[in-house]
Amino acid sequence: MADMVAIIIFTTMSIHMPTMAVTFAYSGFIVSLMYELIAIEYRDGASTISTPMVINPKRSFIQLQGDP
Repeated sequence: MADMVAIIIFTTMSIHMPTMAVTFAYSGFIVSLMYELIAIEYRDGASTISTPMVINPKRSFIQLQGDP
């Protein structure tokens, strides 16, 4: 769910603003949006809610893709 939203938004940005600079500028926004969705979907108890920035990006991205 979360990765589909990020892909749709990123594709829309790429189509409407095809220049490389703008795409890179918005890719940071996409990454932060993805991590926000990860924090919402994969929070385990109060630890992730109280410290959302402690999430390991590698581990969260693997969880987002559905791999073990």
